[in-house]
Amino acid sequence: MPLAVVEGYRMRRAWSIQIAPGLRRTAGRGSFTGPMSYDHPLQVGADAIDDLDHVNNVVFLQWIQDAAAAHWTALTTPEQRDRVAWVVIRHEVDYLRQGFVGDRLVASTWVGEVSAATCERFTRIRRPADGADLVRARSVWCAYDPGKARPRRIDDALLAIFRSPGVSTPPTDGA
Repeated sequence: MPLAVVEGYRMRRAWSIQIAPGLRRTAGRGSFTGPMSYDHPLQVGADAIDDLDHVNNVVFLQWIQDAAAAHWTALTTPEQRDRVAWVVIRHEVDYLRQGFVGDRLVASTWVGEVSAATCERFTRIRRPADGADLVRARSVWCAYDPGKARPRRIDDALLAIFRSPGVSTPPTDGA
């Protein structure tokens, strides 16, 4: 299984969500009602800049995964992370504006549709200084059982992790 390097250490999982208490799924697996976002701060360093003097698109994609990893880590214990890993099966990224060295950014991430083994996750990277959205992304993550080396169901116990108290407000512009 591919590993991602996140803040100097290797991780086997890079996915997470946070939902306010008492929220429920819609019919079937469906989507959660009232998703809460998780905010992950970012600082643009010189190593993120490409030949066009702005943040490289691949760096934005890594930050999307880093925000998910940070969120999952914030919600779970090491034992839970040993039992459940998340792998990306699809990314759709809209690059809207450029980022530059020294920019302070925030990656906000939240869950969308949940199926038997996959979850849709949205991420928005914005620059609070001017309110600009730089990137909007939709990713599909598959729950993975590292012990069995295969996908696993998103059961009620796993869904309960996602019902942890929210740490920030939901996106307001319908992103």
